[in-house]
Amino acid sequence: MYEGVVQDLIDELGRLPGIGPKSAQRIAFHLLRADPEEVARLTTVLTEVKATIRFCARCGNVAQAELCRICSDPRRDQSKICVVEAPKDERKIPQIAIHGARARHAAAPDRSQTAMLEQPPFEHLG
Repeated sequence: MYEGVVQDLIDELGRLPGIGPKSAQRIAFHLLRADPEEVARLTTVLTEVKATIRFCARCGNVAQAELCRICSDPRRDQSKICVVEAPKDERKIPQIAIHGARARHAAAPDRSQTAMLEQPPFEHLG
């Protein structure tokens, strides 16, 4: 255990997915040794991401507007869908030659989002 704010930093980092106590401690001490400018850049990016990024209203991908860049692309075939496991997997869609990679996409929904797949044109997929 460390004192005060150092332990608070380790505890907060340890709450992040995939970051255990040892990793949290390593990251905390890296930040303590880092140049103030490096820490300021990280702080700025974290603040900006929370202020400007949301999840696409249609597919759940990360977006800076109501719809992500793929859902707002008029070249996408609205009658086809490519379902990926998570928003991070959306990057792989152009690498896959499914229907010319022009299908709509959606991250596999959790139980609260299943209504999306029951709406046209997805009701036939159920």
